[in-house]
Amino acid sequence: MKKVSTIEEASKISNKAQITDVVFKGQKISMFDFSAFSKVQRIDCSDNQIDDISSLAKLKEMTNVNFSKNSITKMPEFVSVQQLVVLNLGYNQIKQIEGLDKLVNLKALILNNNEITSITGISKLANLNTLILSNNKIKKIENLIHPQLEKVNLSHNQIKAIEGFEKLQQLKEVKLNENQIKEIPENAFQNNSKLRILDLGKNLISKQENLEGLQQLKCLSNFSLLSNPILENITPEEIHEIVPSLEIFNNKKLVEKVTQVEKRGHLTKEEKIKKKFEKRHEKRQQLGLPEPEQKQGADETVKKQKGNDGKEYKKDFKKDFKKNTNDSKGYMKKNSQIDEQEELKKISQKYFKQDNEDEPQKPLFKHEQLSKKEAKIQEKHQEKIRKNSNQSFKNEDEENDENELDDLENLQKQIQKAQKNQEKKNFKNDKKEGQEGQHKKKTAIQKIEFNSAAIKKQSHIKQYSHVQKKEQKKKEKLKQALGFDDGNKKASTWDD
Repeated sequence: MKKVSTIEEASKISNKAQITDVVFKGQKISMFDFSAFSKVQRIDCSDNQIDDISSLAKLKEMTNVNFSKNSITKMPEFVSVQQLVVLNLGYNQIKQIEGLDKLVNLKALILNNNEITSITGISKLANLNTLILSNNKIKKIENLIHPQLEKVNLSHNQIKAIEGFEKLQQLKEVKLNENQIKEIPENAFQNNSKLRILDLGKNLISKQENLEGLQQLKCLSNFSLLSNPILENITPEEIHEIVPSLEIFNNKKLVEKVTQVEKRGHLTKEEKIKKKFEKRHEKRQQLGLPEPEQKQGADETVKKQKGNDGKEYKKDFKKDFKKNTNDSKGYMKKNSQIDEQEELKKISQKYFKQDNEDEPQKPLFKHEQLSKKEAKIQEKHQEKIRKNSNQSFKNEDEENDENELDDLENLQKQIQKAQKNQEKKNFKNDKKEGQEGQHKKKTAIQKIEFNSAAIKKQSHIKQYSHVQKKEQKKKEKLKQALGFDDGNKKASTWDD
């Protein structure tokens, strides 16, 4: 047994009858006479420029021929080639199938990517097992009467109806994707009980009623309806109910269903609810989302912690949640290493106060510090008023009180200045952060608190002056009663 891989090598061999294997693949050959290779069994001349293979007709012992990707326009008359098993003439320019009547032992005929318009000239191939006629111009399925045929590929054609499979009892695989088929007739696969693979992707099937023919396929395990309009109105579960033996639908494995459902023939309300829940659960797991209970908990914290700016907090919470996700819809990454629960806790702690945690003490502003000083001075002032209401008043105390009142007025002015400065700073900062609404509310609250403090201060001052006047009147009355009106000496002794 000798193998030849180049024309030069073949030309050097004087006795070409010794050659059994010829491989001239991808050598840009345009013409070659194969009649001298009388004992050849296998020829592979794919990916060349050959347009005539008539010299093959006399090679009696040839079993495997591959002349794909050439320029062949016409099939030769294979008169004496009765041992041929595989014939591959794909990717050529053949328009009609002919010259195959004597190929009794042929099992695989490959004529894809040609210009064939009809299935003819193959009726006498009794042992044909595989027929590949994809990417042609065939409009009708006909002349398929081969009892041993198991695989048929007619994809990428112009077929409009499923027919002609009645006599193919051994049929196991049919590919009719990318045609113009609108329905599967009831009797389309009536005698094809062994069919396991059926591909009808990229056709025009639009209604569930158009799938009646599937009920005859008791062994169908792999079925495809990819890119058909019907997928908008039907689920894999409903397909599984039509074909209980189905394991793969649209290139995806189907989950095994409960045997009770198959016996019953329909789903109960509880089972439908469970299905919906399972679908949502699977989607959440795929997208890496938390369960609905965790989401509700986060929403409850929003409601509990709602204050004047509760709505804004909720919006910020959603924005921050979306920032921490890398999906266009705001979802988290599928293979993220961060624990989703911890991430939610961090975000919720950022915007919402925890019941058990104490807030960290914030630094006081100038006007807040001054207001504290004012409160201390007022407390001291009130204590003195209480003491002096039961005791005699002296000129020195009056002078100190007046000084304290002056201090209060000065403090008030300082507070107003500090408050205005702080308002300006807050307004600038809030503008940058986009929180003008919060600033207005804070300043309004601060003004109310400041006004209330000022009112209290004025009331204390009035109270102090009223008590002082009463004491002076009492002094005058006592002086008149005791006769100490004339003379500084008497007045001084009274003071003593």
